[in-house]
Amino acid sequence: MITPELIVSLLLILTVASILGFMFSRFGLPEMLGQLLAGVILGPTLLGAVTASPPIEMLAEWGIFFVMFHTGMELDPKELLEHIWPSLSVALGGFILPFTLGFFTNWMFGGTIYQSLFLSAWVSQSRQLQSRL
Repeated sequence: MITPELIVSLLLILTVASILGFMFSRFGLPEMLGQLLAGVILGPTLLGAVTASPPIEMLAEWGIFFVMFHTGMELDPKELLEHIWPSLSVALGGFILPFTLGFFTNWMFGGTIYQSLFLSAWVSQSRQLQSRL
C-alpha cells in the first residue's frame, strides 16, 4: 500500500508542518497551531495538495488521538477547578442560548415542535462550528 504518491504526500505534510511549527514557535505561539494550520493549507480546504487516502486518513485519526492525549497529559486539575464556573458558563451559553433562540424563533413562526427542535439543534451546532474557525 506504500505508493510514491503516499511518500510524497507524507514528506510534504511533515515538511510544511515542521516549517510552520518552527515559525509559530519563533513568534511565541504554540508550535501545534502552526502544524494544524499546515494541515488546513495543504488539505482540500485551501490548496488541495494532499488528497485523502486510507493511509492518510488513518494517520490523521492517530494524530487526533495523540493530540488529545498530549492535551490531557498537560491538564492541571487544580487549575481546571479554579476556572470551572466561567468555563461552564461559556460552554453552556454557547449551546443553550442558540438552541433556545432557534427553538422559539421557529416555533413563533409556525413551525412544529419537531421542526423547531431540529432547527435549534442545527443552529446550535453551526454556531459551535463557527466558533472553532
